[in-house]
This record gives sequence, C-alpha cells and structure tokens, in this order.
Amino acid sequence: MTEPVMTPKILIACDLAESFRDRLKKAGFSLAVVPGRDALADSLKGVQGLFIGARFRFTRELLEQADCLEAISFCGAGVGTYVDEETATRNGIAVMNAPGVNADAVAEYALGFLLALQKFLIAENNAIKTGSPLRAMNFSVRGMIIGILGMGHVGRRIAEILFHGFRTPVLYHSRSRKPQAEEALAARYVSFDTLLSASDALFLCLPETDETHGMIGAGELARMKKNALLINPARPGLVDGHALFQALRDGVIRAAAFDGYYLSHPYPPTPAEDAFGLLSLADDRFLCTPHVASRNRKVWDDLFEQATANLLEFFATGDCAHIVNPGFRDHRRRKTG
Repeated sequence: MTEPVMTPKILIACDLAESFRDRLKKAGFSLAVVPGRDALADSLKGVQGLFIGARFRFTRELLEQADCLEAISFCGAGVGTYVDEETATRNGIAVMNAPGVNADAVAEYALGFLLALQKFLIAENNAIKTGSPLRAMNFSVRGMIIGILGMGHVGRRIAEILFHGFRTPVLYHSRSRKPQAEEALAARYVSFDTLLSASDALFLCLPETDETHGMIGAGELARMKKNALLINPARPGLVDGHALFQALRDGVIRAAAFDGYYLSHPYPPTPAEDAFGLLSLADDRFLCTPHVASRNRKVWDDLFEQATANLLEFFATGDCAHIVNPGFRDHRRRKTG
C-alpha cells in the first residue's frame, strides 16, 4: 500500500446529492467536481478517489492521467461500460460497483416490455389515438417458456416474478449453475443453443464485455423461434444491430425491446438517420427506451448509498466487498514495493 493520505481527495463525476457529499466530507475527504467533459484529464490529477455515474467513460487514455488514483466507485452494476478495467487493474486502481441494488427496477422494466409486446399495448394505444384501433389478437404470458441469459441479480429477479406470478417455466444459461434458483424456481440450466431454440421470450441479463459483445448475431437469431421475443434490459452491444433489423424485418423473430440504444450521444434525431434502421420499425416489432430502467429516485438513492459506503470502506480498510478487479492488488504491490 502507498503511504496513507491524511486528507484523500475525491473527484465527483456525477450528480451526487449534497447528503452524500456531506457524508464524505465528515469522513475527512476533500471533494472536487468535474466541471465538464473537456476537463476530465486535468481533473483526475492529484485525486485519490473517483465517484462516477454514467455521464463519462474513463478510457485508458484518461486513466493514464490519474497520477494518484487509488479507487473508483461506480453507482451501478455494469462498471465495465464506463471504466477501462484492464487499465485500472494494471495501474493498481481498485474498481468498485453496486451490484444488485437496481435489480428490482430493471426486472420490473423488462417485464413491462414483455407485457407491452405480448399485449400490443403501445401499438394499440397509438392506433386508437389516431382513430383506428387495431383490436389485435394478443398473446398470454402464462404458458410461455422464458429464457434468461445471465442468471445474476436481474436475471434471478425476472425468473422469480415470472415463476411465482405467471407460473412460467424458466430456462437459463449462465457462466455457472445456480442451484438455489434451480431448486426455488424450478429453473433449468440448458446450453446456449438450447436456450435460443426453446425460449418464447429471451431476456439478456449480462454485462457487455469483449466476450459478450455481439453474441446475438444473425446465426443466433435464426435459431430462435419464429414467434420469439428478444428483451434486452442490459446493453445494446450484446446484439448485432444490423442482424436484428434484418431478423425483425424478415419475420425471423416476432419482436424485440431494448432499454438503451447503440448511439448514446446523440440519439439519431430521426429514424431515417439511424444507421441500424431499428427505430424505423413499427412498435409491435421494436420497442426502445433510453436506458432508463433504473431512473427511479429510491434506486438512485440506494445506488449512491452503496457507492459512498464502498469508498468509505476502501479508504478505511484498504479493501471492499464490491471490488470487481481484485487483481489490482498485485499491481499496487509492485508499484509501491
């Protein structure tokens, strides 16, 4: 470990409420706030801690400017989207997240997509407001075979609600088997190929990494049922957008729903300027929202609470239960030894 800093400096790179700032100040931290994107590199110099949300991405180039940084605390689960973890690890920087805090909110949102697509809620609403109700024959949720790719906090919560609320059988594929879910929810572990071919609705509940990026492509979509739904409350990059457009246009699968689109800043101003074409599809084919499942005041407070607690624990003990890159310790030893 480096010599202890008497007054660690924390850089705030998100909209952190005053109550959480006060907690950090009372614990002996001095605080600074990022004034804007252009000032990120300079702001990182001389700080020991970094408190972040989803506003900025801390790339290799930015982290290399952080000459004193020891820890990054992210107020969310998928920190890898916003921090180059490999660079952080190599530079001896601990990266911490807040896993599971938003699981209920994201699961509820994903199930909202399922109901909207099965019942044509958006399409019926839009049609009746133009004076031409669809009165389409809709589909039941009960009796569907639910597939979950990634049985983490969100995947488990989706499985619980559907199993207990709708009595749906649940199939899942994950990096490891989940005996508790198998026992409590009658969830059945299957191969990735079986998950694709057997699911009536497939939920993507895993982080986007180099390994998972584009894992749902044309071949995977072709193996799904013709009437299947693809529901993605995680990251759009898990799915090949061009392949998805072709699959939806050609009826390879029935519909898809994403919370978050491929271009965050800015979103295409019109469907015609969308490079993937998905935003031009009808509402009963493709639904999309701007990554807002966790945009919930209670969830935000809980996320900020956990992220604050992570920083306090790390600087008090040198460790934290929510470190996602434990290998940082080896690099820190070499850097300080």
